[in-house]
Amino acid sequence: TADNNLTFTSTIDADNSTTANRTLTVTAGGGTVSLGGDIGTGTNGHLADLDITAASIIISGATVRLDDDDEVVVRTSTFTGAVTLTTSVTIDTDSGVGGGTDNSLTFASTVNGTAGGAAESLTLTTGGGDITFTGVVGATDPLGAVTINAANNVTTSAAFSASSFNQAVTGTGTTQIGGVLTA
Repeated sequence: TADNNLTFTSTIDADNSTTANRTLTVTAGGGTVSLGGDIGTGTNGHLADLDITAASIIISGATVRLDDDDEVVVRTSTFTGAVTLTTSVTIDTDSGVGGGTDNSLTFASTVNGTAGGAAESLTLTTGGGDITFTGVVGATDPLGAVTINAANNVTTSAAFSASSFNQAVTGTGTTQIGGVLTA
């Protein structure tokens, strides 16, 4: 059987992140997963974790909030598949003030903007969590400004192309650039 595409056309929120640690795992194999709205931005709507596996992952929502303020389980939110940003995107996995554990964030394949697009920016905040890019970033369509507000270790394993790369607040770990950085 063929893998199917899956499209979320609106927001995705937990029912109540203050009483339950909701996670979402989406597996589409060779299909495409399209995220058309914000994730985890509703009142008490933060997801504790998000893991997506697909050949192609299209992010069209501007904000992804993946932290449950009271969660103590260490998690890594993972995008496994070629990611395309169709708008500027902010991803926040920092648990904030509730005493929870910060999620790490992994992009396990390529990350690109859209062809002829406005050079979509990417803003990441993981607090004490790590940020890992294992594939080439911006190879076919470079990103706009990439800003890392807070993170522990930041690792890129391949070439990285963006209009700028700024780690605004020095993390508690190391920043390793494993390929050519073009900014």
